[in-house]
Formats: sequence, C-alpha cells, structure tokens
Amino acid sequence: SAFPRPVHHRIPNFVDAELTAAQVEKLPEFRSARCVKVNPDTPQAAIRLAVLNAGKLLLVPQPRLRTGFFSVLDPAKIPPNKFRFA
Repeated sequence: SAFPRPVHHRIPNFVDAELTAAQVEKLPEFRSARCVKVNPDTPQAAIRLAVLNAGKLLLVPQPRLRTGFFSVLDPAKIPPNKFRFA
C-alpha cells in the first residue's frame, strides 16, 4: 500500500490508482450509468473526479453516517474547478 498508513478501517491507497480509474471509465457499466456510488477513500479520488467530469451524479457514503447515508453531488451544480474536492 502507499501513503497514508496505517491501512486499518479504510481502503488502502495503492500505486496506479489513477490508472485504475481510467480503466473504470472504459467499462460499459460506467458509460451507461447516470448515477455512480464511490467510497470517500483516497485511492478512489480519481474515480470520483471521473464521475463528475462525465456529468453523472456522484453518491458518496457519509463516514460514520454523520449527516445521513450519502452525499449526492450533482456536477451541474458544482463549478468544474471544484470537482477535485469531491
């Protein structure tokens, strides 16, 4: 696993996470989806960005259910220069 450590209680970061995101974007399931659920862990940041860049709704689970089950991010309501904060 890559930084940060330790990897307990979360999805560990890994080398080439961005490459994996590029592969996910090519999947027919991704291309046809209107809404995609992606976990808030660091290695999935590139996939969250890809979802928003593709104009799809992004569902992100709330850690420890602080404010409900999911945050729903609509790329039509977010400035594109803020997508990377998702």
